[in-house]
Amino acid sequence: MLRSTTPSATARPAEAAIFFVYSLSMLSALAATVRGTALYFLADSSLTLVLRPEREPLWPTQTLALLQQGPNGDERAANLTSEVPAGLNPVTVTTDASGNVDVVVSADVTTLSTTAVDQIVCTVRDTLSTTAPVTLTSDAATRGPRICPLPG
Repeated sequence: MLRSTTPSATARPAEAAIFFVYSLSMLSALAATVRGTALYFLADSSLTLVLRPEREPLWPTQTLALLQQGPNGDERAANLTSEVPAGLNPVTVTTDASGNVDVVVSADVTTLSTTAVDQIVCTVRDTLSTTAPVTLTSDAATRGPRICPLPG
């Protein structure tokens, strides 16, 4: 059952906070049933799942290209932002025999904020439908392995 995503005007702050947590917990369940590409942007500095409608499922490299482009016009109008910089290409995504994921980028991964790394890790996790750790690698260094800090 879907409920309104807007707390009532008379809701006290504690009620609004509980409602918000409930709404976030529903996003993971909805992501599995709603067709779209999962991208993680920031709402008030917090990781936020955005489902962007797509006709076909995208490869992880295509999804990361969208993430590098940042929020689209509608997402920016909703005050979503991103710390993932453009210029990570070329990007490759591989999975080893144990299921661990390696994302190789051309930019120095040590220059990425922890939040940018989390955006990438969560986006790759949802694109691959995996719970495996994700490692970011460049010529300069390695970041991870990391697990998305949000349930998925």
